[in-house]
Amino acid sequence: MNIRKNIFWLTDFINRGQIKNHLNDITEIQENENTSQQIRDKHLNGLVKHAIATTPFYKGYGNFKSFHEFPIIDKNIIRNNFDCFTSKSYLNKPKFTVSTSGSTGVPFRLYQGKIKKQRKTADLIYFSKKAGYTVGHKLYYLESWRHLGNNLLKSFIKNLHYVDITRFNRIEIQKLINKLERTTKPQNIVGLPSAFEEMCNYLDEINYYKPKTCRITSIISVSEFLDEDLKKKLERYFDSKVVSRYSNEEMGVLAQQNRFNEDETFEVNWASYHVEILKIGSDEPADQGELGRIIITDLFNYCMPIIRYDTGDIGAFEEKSTSSGLLKLKTIEGRKMDILYDTEGNLISPHLINTIFYKYGKHFKQFQFIQNAKNQYTVKLNTKTPFFEENKLIRDIKIDFGDDAIINVIYVDEIPTLASGKRRKVVNNYIKTD
Repeated sequence: MNIRKNIFWLTDFINRGQIKNHLNDITEIQENENTSQQIRDKHLNGLVKHAIATTPFYKGYGNFKSFHEFPIIDKNIIRNNFDCFTSKSYLNKPKFTVSTSGSTGVPFRLYQGKIKKQRKTADLIYFSKKAGYTVGHKLYYLESWRHLGNNLLKSFIKNLHYVDITRFNRIEIQKLINKLERTTKPQNIVGLPSAFEEMCNYLDEINYYKPKTCRITSIISVSEFLDEDLKKKLERYFDSKVVSRYSNEEMGVLAQQNRFNEDETFEVNWASYHVEILKIGSDEPADQGELGRIIITDLFNYCMPIIRYDTGDIGAFEEKSTSSGLLKLKTIEGRKMDILYDTEGNLISPHLINTIFYKYGKHFKQFQFIQNAKNQYTVKLNTKTPFFEENKLIRDIKIDFGDDAIINVIYVDEIPTLASGKRRKVVNNYIKTD
């Protein structure tokens, strides 16, 4: 492991220490209150000037007096104006394509340049270290099939082991457990909560306590909401702190929980992104603690500048409380499409669903809650045993959603995953118009 770590940093040294320089910059911004804002302003101003000077989309915004006059953009705007977002200065330079299937299954892609790729690597090193991971240590990545074609030599050098969760059945889970138990050397796991849930359900079934010999130094949950019950199970089974990371394919690590804090807040990656929370119904800034749309400006994608990008996610800032005076995310509620409403039109956090269903968890393999109309909801249940508390569950749901809620419970053999490997527990098919 030390050999792999030394090879990595020697290679970076030969390349003029570019990743190391990014890592030092990230550390300075995230941990030094005296210099943080000045450096962040420099990065933001540099990115904005570059975008105005070199991209067709932003060339008309040079006379704007404020950054907040720039338009809010989203995936559809980028798709429809793709070439206009690409910087002219990068037309003949190497570009890397990043893509995601997205929650709706509609493909989305961006270009990134060498600087952005180095910054993403440095971000991963910084935030993974805060979670307990060290470069060169074995890392299991529980993801869908798309990574399995990666270069095997690079995976070996990185000590990276992909686990395909599209076929994550009992046999595959046991194979992974066996691998984890074969060594006492430091091991780390990154994966989707839906994959962790499958693991814990299997371990529950076989009355497993925890691996006696394996040494897990970090577990990082990505892409989906990690509920508290699942987090506690993971920590019990693998004797390791678990943190949730907020990231996406098109940009990188946006925020991450601190493994030493009990408050569940997320430390924002202010070093590489400018983050705003805007009201759900307008482009006005949300109040502290108020749920709103998460808007991101990528400070290092000079190849394809992305300014004030609506991620489609919902979250809220907490009051300043870090040593560097940087705002943290109090909560990340998931996709805007998964925000629910009670029968009177009041906003309901999708996290509440986990709270409602928690006490019935021993009966379910999987569940999904769907809002179809203003007062119409569907509950899909994949049960382990006959479920005799359906009426009680409906009463519990009505406490939060309204006595006039119409709730249809149906029983299924499986709740399918998306192309990304994620499994949506909450779906909102209702468009609120008033």
